[in-house]
Amino acid sequence: MVSTVVVIAEGYATAATIAKHGKVPALAAYDSGNLLSVATSIRERWPDKTIVIAGDDDHRSENNPGREKALAAAQAVGGVAIFPNLSAEQRAKGFTDFNDLGTENPKLVAEQLKDASRTPVLERVNEKVKDYEKYEKELGGKLAQKYPNPTPEQSAKIETTINHLVTDFLAQKNAEAIERGKRNAANKGVSFEMLQVQSYEAHLRNTVARQYPNLLPAEAEQVDRRIGELVAQYREGLGLEKQAHVERL
Repeated sequence: MVSTVVVIAEGYATAATIAKHGKVPALAAYDSGNLLSVATSIRERWPDKTIVIAGDDDHRSENNPGREKALAAAQAVGGVAIFPNLSAEQRAKGFTDFNDLGTENPKLVAEQLKDASRTPVLERVNEKVKDYEKYEKELGGKLAQKYPNPTPEQSAKIETTINHLVTDFLAQKNAEAIERGKRNAANKGVSFEMLQVQSYEAHLRNTVARQYPNLLPAEAEQVDRRIGELVAQYREGLGLEKQAHVERL
């Protein structure tokens, strides 16, 4: 089955972990500075793929370059950025990426990737970036008022605190997006997975309409068949084809 999703990770080990436990194609950019160029190349090669940037949470580094570069790359290509949801204990151990998480508990990697895979068609990364930047700015303002002249040690603690809170904030936003999708599906009388399929098909058709507004009838028919194939693959990836088969039996 051809995947509708391509994941780009910062390092090779992280990409390998995601491919193994997430069951999706994963590429390594080898450096956070390469994420944007790799994501751009993937978008040009496969304009209809959902691009997921599996970023590192460099919570011990100034300005968290892993998070910053991943968000920027995802926003540039209309994809989504995801990060490992690390506990305080895992952060203390120096964990920063999905590979670190996988060495301790592979099931957590699969679970977090599964949750993240449900959000792309429901909530695009540019909205998340706005929320993230606003929240981070508010935190910085509050802490600056509390510590107007921080010592170097206090500054380091402030940075760590902000990174931890922002990570938790983004995890909560992902969870909220999934719940909104489930409520929306219930209101429409369809399953959450079926709503995802409908959103995905609408996204494909809107993309084609924007990029190719004057298709000839034969070309339109060919595009329609291709969209049908992609939607069928997406349905299969969500397990809907297997479910429909069981229901028919």
